[in-house]
Amino acid sequence: MNSKTPIAGSGRISPPHDLAWRLNRGGGSLSRNTVWAVAGNVILAAGRFGIFVLLWKRLPSGQVGQVLLALAIVTPLSLFLNLGLRLVLVTDAADRVRVGHCLMLRWIGNGLLMVLLAGLCLLAGSAWPAGKIAVVLLAGAVRCAENWADIYLAVLQKHERMKNVTISQVLKVALVLLWTAIWVFFTSRVVVVLIGWCLSVVLVGWLYDRPQAARREPIHLAWDAAVAGRLIRWGIPLGLFITVTSLNERLSLYFLERGGDDRVVAHFGTLLYLLGALATVQNGVNQAILPRLAVYFTRDRRGFLRLLGKILLPSGSALILGVLLVWVRGEWILRMVARPEYARYADLFGLVMIAGFFLLTGMILGDALLACHRFSSRMLAVLLGLAVNFVLCVLLIPGHGPAGAAWAILISSVATMLACAGLLGYALRVAPGKGTHA
Repeated sequence: MNSKTPIAGSGRISPPHDLAWRLNRGGGSLSRNTVWAVAGNVILAAGRFGIFVLLWKRLPSGQVGQVLLALAIVTPLSLFLNLGLRLVLVTDAADRVRVGHCLMLRWIGNGLLMVLLAGLCLLAGSAWPAGKIAVVLLAGAVRCAENWADIYLAVLQKHERMKNVTISQVLKVALVLLWTAIWVFFTSRVVVVLIGWCLSVVLVGWLYDRPQAARREPIHLAWDAAVAGRLIRWGIPLGLFITVTSLNERLSLYFLERGGDDRVVAHFGTLLYLLGALATVQNGVNQAILPRLAVYFTRDRRGFLRLLGKILLPSGSALILGVLLVWVRGEWILRMVARPEYARYADLFGLVMIAGFFLLTGMILGDALLACHRFSSRMLAVLLGLAVNFVLCVLLIPGHGPAGAAWAILISSVATMLACAGLLGYALRVAPGKGTHA
């Protein structure tokens, strides 16, 4: 994108240093925002973990498998249609993007998502029972609600108001957890849980997210075909790499589901979900520092490297401790959070956690690439990981089942991390040198 052309069409172009000035003078403290982001994502991950513990304990594994498969189908489609608009807004250091145009595109994307899911359910036909179709469509409705609220959270994140983002996350997950805790004791139908999830997100989004974001920027639905075209061209690479990342994390579930046993999907999907909870926490840290990294890349290269190191060291240390814990007490952990039948995957749990070390390290390096506006490089890295994962799933899962899936995830995570590290090093070498003062 031409840096001299505002996405929003007409209007004043803010000087490139405006956001940097706000971050250094008018925005929140970086350490305080990081603490809020980490706390929020820890609570979010813990709350969602609690929701699934209730499902694992109270519902048949077949229904749990349907939920995990539905999320594996809905999430990549949703992320592609989102076009990475949150990242566009958050990394918009020159204030060229108007929120109203992003919000309108998000509504259009939500409509397309539900149409695609309905079409997929029609294609599945008699292969999917009515309950499975209902779970897929309701999972889509939940994602639509989250996508809509996500635009307001992007505004808050851009202005380094991670405290408000955290409050929003806590309110949503608390309502869903309360709803789930009540209903799993009265009904064995997971569709009721999904309905409550959707209503909770809409309620908090309307009553809290929307007014909080409006205090920072004017937000009104807006449509302009030329602006939409530029946003789509800018967002497609972001949407693609996020989609490919999501596909890479869930690819093995598609292959396991072909065996026709939702219980296997539930058992192995549980391991992936536990890993995903850690990724949620890590993502909170990454998102909190992403605007600052983007500014440092343009104005203070040494500050960029220092900040990146401050994330890599504690995250890597925590992940190593997590791997050791799972390796020693993995069976006990699975028995505590789910039914005894899940504990037979304890050995694979350790292997998946090792994969998580490389996966989350790659996430940090990949988000650093985004801060450098190296979107194509980030895409190349995740495409490499997806290709490796796909080939290994084809070769290993038919003969080895979940064990083959675990090895596929591990090897593809290593490949992605190494690619991100190499591309980030290249981006830092070839970029023009900057001063050492922000």
